[in-house]
Amino acid sequence: MANYLPIMLTPAAMSWFTSLALDFIGSWEELKKVFTDNYMATCTQSATKHDLNRINQKPSELLHSYIKRFSEMRNSIPNIIEAKVITAFVRGLHHRELHSKFNRKPPIGIGEMITMANQYADVEEAKVHFNEDAGTNHPPHRYDDRPDNRRHNDHHYDE
Repeated sequence: MANYLPIMLTPAAMSWFTSLALDFIGSWEELKKVFTDNYMATCTQSATKHDLNRINQKPSELLHSYIKRFSEMRNSIPNIIEAKVITAFVRGLHHRELHSKFNRKPPIGIGEMITMANQYADVEEAKVHFNEDAGTNHPPHRYDDRPDNRRHNDHHYDE
C-alpha cells in the first residue's frame, strides 16, 4: 500500500510528503498520524445537531430565508433523527402563526414540515410584495368589506 501513496497524493500533498525528513517517519501508523494531524484542519467537518439548534429565525428575516438557512445546515448533518430536526426548526422559528400551527399539530415528518412552512412563506412573501406595491404609484387591489350595493338597492342611506 505504501508503494501507491505517491501516486494517490495530490501535488500539494506530495510536496508536503517529500519535504519530510527521511528518518522522520518510522512506520505506517506514524505516517497516518502525521498526515492526519497535518491535513485535519483543511477538512470540512460535518455539522451536528447542536449546530442545527443554533439556527434561529432573525427578527426581520423572511420565512423563506430561515427555511433555506435551516435546510442547508440540516443537509450537512449525517444521520440525524427527523424528530430532532423538527424540534430544532420549530424552536428556532419566530413566525407566530406557523409556530402556533406546529404547536397545535406537529408535523409528521420533515417533508410535511417544509411543505407547511413554504406555504406560510409564500403567503408572507405575497404580503411583502403587496406592501411594496402599495408604496408605489400602483394602487393595490382593495378587499372591501362594505356591503355590495347591488344587494342593498332597497335600502336608503340618505336619511
